[in-house]
Amino acid sequence: MSDNFLKSNKSVSVCLACYNGDKFILEQLNSILAQLEISDEVIIVDDCSTDNSFKTILNLNDQRIKLVKNDSNLGVNRSFERAIELANNQVIVLSDQDDIWINGRLKLILSTLDNNQGSLLAGNAIYIDNNGLETEPLIGNLKKCDSKKSISNLFKIFSGTAPYYGCTMAFSKELRSLILPFPIIIESHDLWIAKSAIIINRIVHIEEPILFRRIHGGNASVISRKLISKINSRLIFFLSIIIITKRIILKRLCKFY
Repeated sequence: MSDNFLKSNKSVSVCLACYNGDKFILEQLNSILAQLEISDEVIIVDDCSTDNSFKTILNLNDQRIKLVKNDSNLGVNRSFERAIELANNQVIVLSDQDDIWINGRLKLILSTLDNNQGSLLAGNAIYIDNNGLETEPLIGNLKKCDSKKSISNLFKIFSGTAPYYGCTMAFSKELRSLILPFPIIIESHDLWIAKSAIIINRIVHIEEPILFRRIHGGNASVISRKLISKINSRLIFFLSIIIITKRIILKRLCKFY
Protein backbone atom coordinates (compact mmCIF):
# COMPACT_ATOMS: atom_id res chain seq x y z
CA MET A 1 0.00 0.00 0.00
CA SER A 2 1.40 3.41 -0.98
CA ASP A 3 1.68 6.33 1.42
CA ASN A 4 -0.68 8.30 -0.79
CA PHE A 5 -3.45 5.77 -0.19
CA LEU A 6 -3.44 6.77 3.45
CA LYS A 7 -4.34 10.34 2.53
CA SER A 8 -8.05 9.57 2.08
CA ASN A 9 -10.46 7.05 0.63
CA LYS A 10 -11.81 9.73 -1.70
CA SER A 11 -10.75 9.88 -5.32
CA VAL A 12 -9.61 13.16 -6.83
CA SER A 13 -10.19 15.06 -10.05
CA VAL A 14 -7.58 17.71 -10.78
CA CYS A 15 -9.02 20.34 -13.14
CA LEU A 16 -6.56 22.35 -15.20
CA ALA A 17 -7.08 24.92 -17.96
CA CYS A 18 -4.19 25.23 -20.40
CA TYR A 19 -3.32 27.93 -22.90
CA ASN A 20 0.19 28.20 -24.35
CA GLY A 21 1.66 26.73 -21.20
CA ASP A 22 4.39 24.59 -22.72
CA LYS A 23 7.20 26.37 -20.85
CA PHE A 24 6.09 25.20 -17.39
CA ILE A 25 3.32 22.63 -17.75
CA LEU A 26 5.55 19.56 -17.72
CA GLU A 27 7.07 20.54 -14.36
CA GLN A 28 3.58 21.23 -13.00
CA LEU A 29 2.08 17.95 -14.19
CA ASN A 30 4.98 15.93 -12.82
CA SER A 31 4.44 17.54 -9.40
CA ILE A 32 0.74 16.67 -9.60
CA LEU A 33 0.98 13.10 -10.89
CA ALA A 34 3.48 12.18 -8.17
CA GLN A 35 0.74 12.71 -5.56
CA LEU A 36 -2.14 10.95 -7.32
CA GLU A 37 -3.44 7.40 -7.09
CA ILE A 38 -4.41 5.26 -10.06
CA SER A 39 -8.10 6.03 -9.40
CA ASP A 40 -7.51 9.79 -9.58
CA GLU A 41 -7.66 11.84 -12.77
CA VAL A 42 -6.34 15.05 -14.29
CA ILE A 43 -8.86 16.81 -16.53
CA ILE A 44 -7.01 19.21 -18.84
CA VAL A 45 -8.91 21.56 -21.13
CA ASP A 46 -6.63 23.06 -23.77
CA ASP A 47 -8.02 26.40 -24.91
CA CYS A 48 -6.66 26.24 -28.49
CA SER A 49 -2.99 26.62 -27.59
CA THR A 50 -0.72 27.69 -30.42
CA ASP A 51 2.48 26.32 -28.86
CA ASN A 52 3.43 22.70 -28.10
CA SER A 53 1.34 22.38 -24.93
CA PHE A 54 -1.04 19.79 -26.37
CA LYS A 55 1.78 17.61 -27.69
CA THR A 56 3.78 17.90 -24.46
CA ILE A 57 0.81 16.69 -22.43
CA LEU A 58 0.11 13.81 -24.81
CA ASN A 59 3.73 12.70 -24.66
CA LEU A 60 3.39 12.06 -20.92
CA ASN A 61 1.22 9.08 -21.88
CA ASP A 62 -0.35 8.82 -18.43
CA GLN A 63 -3.73 7.12 -18.25
CA ARG A 64 -4.84 9.43 -15.45
CA ILE A 65 -4.68 12.42 -17.82
CA LYS A 66 -7.85 13.20 -19.77
CA LEU A 67 -7.05 15.86 -22.34
CA VAL A 68 -9.72 17.71 -24.29
CA LYS A 69 -9.40 20.65 -26.66
CA ASN A 70 -11.86 23.50 -27.08
CA ASP A 71 -13.16 24.02 -30.61
CA SER A 72 -12.55 27.74 -30.17
CA ASN A 73 -10.80 29.91 -27.62
CA LEU A 74 -13.25 30.22 -24.70
CA GLY A 75 -11.06 31.91 -22.10
CA VAL A 76 -10.01 30.79 -18.65
CA ASN A 77 -13.43 30.84 -16.97
CA ARG A 78 -15.20 28.70 -19.57
CA SER A 79 -12.25 26.32 -19.81
CA PHE A 80 -12.29 25.72 -16.06
CA GLU A 81 -16.07 25.38 -16.16
CA ARG A 82 -15.75 22.66 -18.79
CA ALA A 83 -13.05 20.85 -16.80
CA ILE A 84 -15.21 20.90 -13.66
CA GLU A 85 -18.20 19.59 -15.63
CA LEU A 86 -16.08 16.65 -16.83
CA ALA A 87 -14.76 15.74 -13.37
CA ASN A 88 -15.87 12.31 -12.13
CA ASN A 89 -14.45 12.03 -8.62
CA GLN A 90 -15.52 13.14 -5.16
CA VAL A 91 -12.98 15.91 -4.64
CA ILE A 92 -12.16 18.51 -7.28
CA VAL A 93 -8.80 20.27 -7.07
CA LEU A 94 -8.12 23.29 -9.28
CA SER A 95 -4.73 23.82 -10.83
CA ASP A 96 -3.01 26.42 -12.98
CA GLN A 97 -0.62 25.41 -15.75
CA ASP A 98 2.56 27.00 -14.46
CA ASP A 99 2.73 26.37 -10.71
CA ILE A 100 4.39 23.54 -8.74
CA TRP A 101 2.60 21.43 -6.14
CA ILE A 102 4.40 21.18 -2.81
CA ASN A 103 4.98 17.62 -1.59
CA GLY A 104 2.16 16.50 0.67
CA ARG A 105 -0.29 19.05 -0.73
CA LEU A 106 -2.99 16.57 -1.64
CA LYS A 107 -2.79 14.66 1.64
CA LEU A 108 -3.18 17.92 3.57
CA ILE A 109 -6.11 19.07 1.42
CA LEU A 110 -8.08 15.86 1.82
CA SER A 111 -7.47 15.44 5.54
CA THR A 112 -8.46 19.06 6.18
CA LEU A 113 -11.69 18.75 4.20
CA ASP A 114 -12.56 15.56 6.09
CA ASN A 115 -11.73 16.91 9.54
CA ASN A 116 -13.56 20.21 9.08
CA GLN A 117 -16.54 18.98 7.06
CA GLY A 118 -16.00 21.80 4.60
CA SER A 119 -17.16 22.10 1.02
CA LEU A 120 -14.30 24.32 -0.13
CA LEU A 121 -10.72 24.54 1.04
CA ALA A 122 -8.56 27.56 0.26
CA GLY A 123 -4.89 27.71 1.13
CA ASN A 124 -1.80 29.83 0.76
CA ALA A 125 1.14 29.71 -1.61
CA ILE A 126 4.83 30.43 -1.81
CA TYR A 127 5.24 32.91 -4.65
CA ILE A 128 8.00 32.45 -7.21
CA ASP A 129 9.06 34.22 -10.38
CA ASN A 130 9.84 32.75 -13.80
CA ASN A 131 13.22 31.57 -12.55
CA GLY A 132 11.79 29.83 -9.50
CA LEU A 133 13.06 32.48 -7.09
CA GLU A 134 10.82 33.34 -4.13
CA THR A 135 9.00 36.66 -4.23
CA GLU A 136 6.51 38.54 -2.04
CA PRO A 137 2.81 37.58 -1.73
CA LEU A 138 0.43 39.72 -3.76
CA ILE A 139 -2.13 40.71 -1.12
CA GLY A 140 -1.32 38.78 2.03
CA ASN A 141 -2.30 35.30 3.17
CA LEU A 142 -5.39 33.51 4.43
CA LYS A 143 -5.73 32.80 8.15
CA LYS A 144 -7.38 29.70 9.57
CA CYS A 145 -9.17 31.68 12.27
CA ASP A 146 -10.98 33.71 9.61
CA SER A 147 -12.63 30.72 7.94
CA LYS A 148 -16.08 31.34 9.42
CA LYS A 149 -15.99 35.14 9.28
CA SER A 150 -18.38 35.22 6.34
CA ILE A 151 -19.16 38.95 6.30
CA SER A 152 -15.51 39.89 6.67
CA ASN A 153 -14.44 37.46 3.94
CA LEU A 154 -17.10 38.77 1.55
CA PHE A 155 -16.03 42.34 2.27
CA LYS A 156 -12.42 41.44 1.45
CA ILE A 157 -13.58 40.09 -1.91
CA PHE A 158 -15.58 43.29 -2.46
CA SER A 159 -12.56 45.45 -1.64
CA GLY A 160 -10.16 43.36 -3.71
CA THR A 161 -8.04 42.25 -0.75
CA ALA A 162 -9.06 38.58 -0.47
CA PRO A 163 -6.32 36.14 -1.52
CA TYR A 164 -8.68 33.53 -2.96
CA TYR A 165 -7.00 31.93 -5.95
CA GLY A 166 -8.28 28.91 -7.84
CA CYS A 167 -4.86 27.27 -7.83
CA THR A 168 -5.07 27.01 -4.01
CA MET A 169 -8.63 25.64 -3.96
CA ALA A 170 -10.23 22.21 -3.64
CA PHE A 171 -13.89 21.43 -3.15
CA SER A 172 -16.34 18.59 -2.77
CA LYS A 173 -18.30 17.45 -5.79
CA GLU A 174 -21.51 18.47 -4.02
CA LEU A 175 -20.55 22.14 -4.36
CA ARG A 176 -20.58 21.76 -8.14
CA SER A 177 -24.38 21.87 -8.27
CA LEU A 178 -24.28 25.35 -6.72
CA ILE A 179 -21.44 26.89 -8.72
CA LEU A 180 -22.32 25.48 -12.16
CA PRO A 181 -23.05 26.87 -14.60
CA PHE A 182 -20.81 29.89 -14.16
CA PRO A 183 -22.83 33.07 -14.73
CA ILE A 184 -21.69 34.86 -17.85
CA ILE A 185 -21.16 38.06 -15.86
CA ILE A 186 -18.37 36.77 -13.61
CA GLU A 187 -14.82 38.00 -14.06
CA SER A 188 -13.00 35.20 -12.27
CA HIS A 189 -14.05 31.63 -11.56
CA ASP A 190 -12.07 31.50 -8.31
CA LEU A 191 -13.87 34.43 -6.65
CA TRP A 192 -17.22 33.08 -7.82
CA ILE A 193 -16.49 29.71 -6.21
CA ALA A 194 -15.18 31.35 -3.02
CA LYS A 195 -18.28 33.55 -2.66
CA SER A 196 -20.56 30.54 -3.09
CA ALA A 197 -18.82 28.59 -0.31
CA ILE A 198 -18.65 31.61 2.00
CA ILE A 199 -22.37 32.28 1.71
CA ILE A 200 -23.24 28.71 2.72
CA ASN A 201 -20.59 28.92 5.46
CA ARG A 202 -18.65 25.93 4.15
CA ILE A 203 -15.22 27.37 3.44
CA VAL A 204 -12.07 26.29 5.30
CA HIS A 205 -8.81 28.25 5.27
CA ILE A 206 -5.47 26.58 5.83
CA GLU A 207 -2.39 28.65 6.54
CA GLU A 208 0.17 26.16 5.26
CA PRO A 209 1.51 26.91 1.77
CA ILE A 210 0.33 24.18 -0.59
CA LEU A 211 2.04 25.14 -3.82
CA PHE A 212 4.66 27.30 -5.43
CA ARG A 213 2.66 29.90 -7.35
CA ARG A 214 4.45 31.38 -10.31
CA ILE A 215 3.89 35.10 -10.84
CA HIS A 216 4.66 36.69 -14.18
CA GLY A 217 3.13 39.10 -16.68
CA GLY A 218 0.74 36.50 -18.05
CA ASN A 219 -1.14 35.86 -14.81
CA ALA A 220 -4.73 37.03 -15.30
CA SER A 221 -5.01 37.98 -11.61
CA VAL A 222 -2.03 40.36 -11.52
CA ILE A 223 -2.90 42.58 -14.48
CA SER A 224 -3.46 46.22 -13.43
CA ARG A 225 -6.96 47.56 -14.00
CA LYS A 226 -8.46 50.98 -14.62
CA LEU A 227 -10.97 52.67 -12.30
CA ILE A 228 -13.98 51.87 -14.52
CA SER A 229 -13.03 48.20 -14.40
CA LYS A 230 -12.87 48.28 -10.61
CA ILE A 231 -16.31 49.87 -10.42
CA ASN A 232 -17.66 47.20 -12.75
CA SER A 233 -16.20 44.54 -10.47
CA ARG A 234 -18.13 45.94 -7.50
CA LEU A 235 -21.38 45.75 -9.47
CA ILE A 236 -20.60 42.18 -10.47
CA PHE A 237 -19.97 41.36 -6.81
CA PHE A 238 -23.53 42.30 -5.83
CA LEU A 239 -25.08 40.58 -8.84
CA SER A 240 -23.13 37.43 -7.97
CA ILE A 241 -24.46 37.47 -4.41
CA ILE A 242 -28.01 37.70 -5.76
CA ILE A 243 -27.46 34.80 -8.16
CA ILE A 244 -25.93 32.58 -5.46
CA THR A 245 -28.76 33.37 -3.04
CA LYS A 246 -31.38 32.49 -5.67
CA ARG A 247 -29.64 29.19 -6.38
CA ILE A 248 -29.53 28.31 -2.69
CA ILE A 249 -33.24 29.04 -2.31
CA LEU A 250 -34.09 26.94 -5.37
CA LYS A 251 -32.00 24.03 -4.10
CA ARG A 252 -33.77 24.12 -0.75
CA LEU A 253 -37.17 24.31 -2.40
CA CYS A 254 -36.35 21.31 -4.58
CA LYS A 255 -35.40 19.30 -1.50
CA PHE A 256 -38.59 20.39 0.27
CA TYR A 257 -40.76 19.23 -2.60
